[in-house]
Amino acid sequence: MVLVNVLLLVGLAAAVLAIMVAGDDAGLQRATRMAEAAQAVQIARGGELSAVAALRRDMVQAPDSDDATEPWANIDEKGAAIEGGRFAMIVTDATGKLDLNPLAKDDTITKGRLATMAGALDLTPGTAQRIATYLIVTGPIADLAELSAAGLTPAEIAKLAAFATVLPIRTSINLNAVSEPLLALLVDNPVAARGLVARRTRTGRLTRDDFALEQAAIPPGCGFTATFFWSVAEARIGGTSQRLTSLIERRKTEDGRPFVEVVGRWKGRSPTQAPAIKSPT
Repeated sequence: MVLVNVLLLVGLAAAVLAIMVAGDDAGLQRATRMAEAAQAVQIARGGELSAVAALRRDMVQAPDSDDATEPWANIDEKGAAIEGGRFAMIVTDATGKLDLNPLAKDDTITKGRLATMAGALDLTPGTAQRIATYLIVTGPIADLAELSAAGLTPAEIAKLAAFATVLPIRTSINLNAVSEPLLALLVDNPVAARGLVARRTRTGRLTRDDFALEQAAIPPGCGFTATFFWSVAEARIGGTSQRLTSLIERRKTEDGRPFVEVVGRWKGRSPTQAPAIKSPT
């Protein structure tokens, strides 16, 4: 009986020890993941800061055009190696699509363009009107995914996201960033749009002279500079990854100085209208 009791005590002690070791191991793993996550977040924030700095510098050095030839537009890291992991980042123009938020004030130009776009995308009849009505009732939105409340399906929202966006304040559409189908809609001339895109491909940008040569008028509410930009940075440290999507506004202050700030920030899931990024592997 004494031997049995001793064996029971030894077994109990061994079980307690195993639980303690397992608990310590789980705690160590949690601490490691938290440390990796914190480091990944700081690296992603560093990417955001670099985008802000590049955009501020561009505003001073080249204020008359925002296009694919500029340094900020070529920040495109696809899984660069860093200490302990990988890093990926892109910076894109956020004003190369049709902003739907002016519909909240029943803007007639935006309403007409959306109606044409909805037809070209073969969306359900009445979709454009449902979107306009929804925005008049709710006001501006921050994510195109919110249009599901207006009756749009995920597939319809995905189609729309290729040509439309939502921004905090009204701004001009940058003709240096629009796709050919959207440009054709804006100038109401597919042939001229094709010629303009060909010129932009050769030189990296469009100018007023290019529109004159293609005998196309610059559409209302359009220009060659941008006010909003997307920065998407993702860092992977060990087995933990963190994604930071930032909407950056750039403008001049009343005294003419460049001002750049982050007006929207999303950790993890990005808004539907934000650009995709290749995750670091």
